[in-house]
Amino acid sequence: MGMSRHDAYYEPEDDYMDSDELQSEVADLMKDEYNPCTWSNFNEAFAATQNKDDIAALEEMLEKRDFEALGRKLWNMSYEYWEDFATGKITGQY
Repeated sequence: MGMSRHDAYYEPEDDYMDSDELQSEVADLMKDEYNPCTWSNFNEAFAATQNKDDIAALEEMLEKRDFEALGRKLWNMSYEYWEDFATGKITGQY
């Protein structure tokens, strides 16, 4: 007797960390409490996320006067910081 269709295919359970539900909850937190665009949150993220690579990249952008890239880098630093913080709060890491 051969293998049934049920046995032939295995689909793992959804990972909550990869779920649309988690992303929706993170997005909701980032609209208000963890908004990366508010001045106080932006300043906190900027102060907390500086490392040698970020500093070197920012200095290079300033020297080249590449203000578009500079703006994207600053916004991205803030966004990633607050996204990580919101995810941690929802999953109980913080």
